[in-house]
Amino acid sequence: MALVLAFCVPTLSPEGLAQAVLRGKILAPDGKPASRATIESLDFVTNTAFDSTQTGNDGFFSLSLRHTGLHRVRFSVGTRRELLARIYIQHLTDVEVRFTQDLSVTPWLIFKDSTSRTAKLFAIYNEIGEELARFRTATRNRTLRPGESSKGIFDWSPHIFRSNQQLNSETDSTVRQALFIARLVPSFFGDTLSPAAARLSLNSIS
Repeated sequence: MALVLAFCVPTLSPEGLAQAVLRGKILAPDGKPASRATIESLDFVTNTAFDSTQTGNDGFFSLSLRHTGLHRVRFSVGTRRELLARIYIQHLTDVEVRFTQDLSVTPWLIFKDSTSRTAKLFAIYNEIGEELARFRTATRNRTLRPGESSKGIFDWSPHIFRSNQQLNSETDSTVRQALFIARLVPSFFGDTLSPAAARLSLNSIS
């Protein structure tokens, strides 16, 4: 299976964005540092959508990662703002994630199917996004721009998912295990982690 992350970054060339993505780290097994992960291959794929004359500067770069088992992935992509996402996922499906022009307004997700795995991934992204937004809001004392929510620069709108497909207890448990299986630590979101997230982490792995 493949996890595909597509970052909409109109200000970078394909080469520039590839270098930005490469500055991130694919975390490997045996404490280096993710456990039970087997990386089969890592493919960087450029897309002809980089031609701004065809896309209106809405080009994107796709990173495809094929692997087996539990895997932890960290991407650090520097654009006008830096996005740091560490994703803990137990079962993957093909997912495409695009961010708006300068990562300052609501990110949106494209799921390639409507399976339960996709639903779980949506919930995982909501979990990460909500906590990341709280962290950003708490650590950045600035005035919100037009279109930004009071949560901060990320607003993942979890109600959209909840209103369309409620998670049952079994699915919800799987989601939380997938998200926190490697034990959520403060460095996940930066120097601090909210007490609520810490409690959620402990409850999820108990």
